[in-house]
Amino acid sequence: MPKGHIVFDCDGTLVSSMSTVLINLAHVFSEHFNRQIDLKEMEEKYNPDLSLLFHNFGLNDRSTQDELLLRWSEISKDRTQKFTLFDQVHGMLKELDDQDIWMYVHTNRDRAGTLEILGHLQITSLFKGVFTSCDGPAKPHPAGLLNMVGKYDKSQVLMVGDSYTDVQAANDFGCSSIGVTWCSLADEKSLQDFEATYLAQTPNQCLELVKKHLDK
Repeated sequence: MPKGHIVFDCDGTLVSSMSTVLINLAHVFSEHFNRQIDLKEMEEKYNPDLSLLFHNFGLNDRSTQDELLLRWSEISKDRTQKFTLFDQVHGMLKELDDQDIWMYVHTNRDRAGTLEILGHLQITSLFKGVFTSCDGPAKPHPAGLLNMVGKYDKSQVLMVGDSYTDVQAANDFGCSSIGVTWCSLADEKSLQDFEATYLAQTPNQCLELVKKHLDK
C-alpha cells in the first residue's frame, strides 16, 4: 500500500506556465470580443475558478463558454510554447515517488493540453491519475479528488496548489491542503482566507510538509 496520496495542481504549482496561460486566454477573449484585451486587463479579470473568469467577462452562456474553452485548448497545443517545471519540483516529485507516495494531477486545463505538457516534461509516468476539465466539474468542485482518491483514507490525502480553488476543493472533499506560493501570481491571502492547512514557499518546504503530515 502507498504511504499517502498527493494531488497536485498543474499550472502555477508544478509547471511555470501562468504567463502563457494569461497570454493564451487574452488571445481567446480578444478573438471573441473582436477587440484587443491586453495582459493587464486579463490579469485583473482572471480567476482560477473558470465560472468566475467567464462571469468577469460577462459570459454566462454555457455554449459560449464551451466554445472558448475549446479554442483555448487548440491554442495551448502550440508546440512552440515553452513550459518548464519550477525549480526544485522535479526533485520533490522524485523523492515522493521513491518513498512510495502516490501522486496525481488535478487541473482545470483540458486533458489533451495537460498530457502534452506532462509528456514534454517527461513526468507523466510519475502520476497515478490525471483529472482535467474534460473529465468532470472543474475545481473548486471536488469531483477530481472523489474520482482519483475518493476510496482512500482522507487523512492520507493532500491537495497541493497555488489557488484558493485547490484549497476549497480539498475542504469540500474533506482532506488537508498545502497552499503554495512559489508562483509569482499566487495569492497567499486567498489561500489563508480559505484556510489552507499549510503554506509552502518552495517545493522543498512543500516536501517537508508532506512528510510531516503523513508521519502523523
